[in-house]
Amino acid sequence: YEEKMHDSEQIYAFIRENKDDRVLVMVNFTGENIAYETAEAGIDDEKTAELLISNYPDKSESFGTLRPYEAVVIRCR
Repeated sequence: YEEKMHDSEQIYAFIRENKDDRVLVMVNFTGENIAYETAEAGIDDEKTAELLISNYPDKSESFGTLRPYEAVVIRCR
């Protein structure tokens, strides 16, 4: 467990990893779109990152913004 974006009051983000996988969990606690820096969140390479799940039915593959009250899990390779 490694908490990311410590100073954000809108986004809670953390990395979980083991020897085989590394995933980023992010939650937007506001009713607004919130932009974030992918590197600060733990996404080293957007081309290899994969959105695994979102609470929105249309999973956006673009990174850098969380929609209102969105929660995502992203595999970061």
